[in-house]
Amino acid sequence: MKPPSIKQPSELKPVTPEWLNQAESERFPASMEFWFPRLQQIDILNLPETSWVSLEPTKIHEGTIHELHWAECDISELRNAVETVGGPPAFIRTDQASDIYNMEDASKITSLSNKSLQSCVSGVLNFSITKAEVPITSLVVREWLDIVNYFTAWGGKKIGVEIRVFVSDGSVDGWCFDWKKSHIDSNSSEWKSKYEQTKQRANRHANEVAEMAQAVADEFSDVGTGAWSVDFVLTTDEKWYCTDMAPKRMSQKSNSIKKF
Repeated sequence: MKPPSIKQPSELKPVTPEWLNQAESERFPASMEFWFPRLQQIDILNLPETSWVSLEPTKIHEGTIHELHWAECDISELRNAVETVGGPPAFIRTDQASDIYNMEDASKITSLSNKSLQSCVSGVLNFSITKAEVPITSLVVREWLDIVNYFTAWGGKKIGVEIRVFVSDGSVDGWCFDWKKSHIDSNSSEWKSKYEQTKQRANRHANEVAEMAQAVADEFSDVGTGAWSVDFVLTTDEKWYCTDMAPKRMSQKSNSIKKF
């Protein structure tokens, strides 16, 4: 399944039902089907290889008090998507959300076996539908990036050198280090010093994403959806990759905003 060239919010049809208390215009800009095709238009941007897997809406426990809107995918289509992006390993998410705090069980595909693939699908759907409560249209399989990392948190999640940039109306409003210290949950005795090491490296190299951030601001200056957050992560081959976007109103401001 290839992503659409560019879809407007009104064109996306979610798997999840209308009982979500958000207007359509509030929900759909966060979908990768809305913003990723626009990022692909930017020549200077580094993006992970990305493949799409269609979802079919269904229900589980239908007719009972436990009835739940759910989705299914073709496992062979998913397996092909993993191989297309060079995996395994590969990263999996829905078009609306990723469960980065449950990386090993839900978001990282390490095997092409039916059991492993089905487990990852169940994990990422469970997060998007029952926890994040967002309307999803597809699964997204992405190239696994080897990121610069000094420590882990939440039982194995690598904390990377990551920057969140804020853009609006064709301008870059500022940036911040993407991890807030008070949110970190790590068993490492050295995590606080490693956190500072990670943050300092982000601070030293932040200007390297300034040109890419401006290019994103220019691309989204006409979409009429207000301000956006844009996430960048540094890989071990010293490249900054743009990995995620969301309307700013749906994003968390991790730390104080700085200017490039």
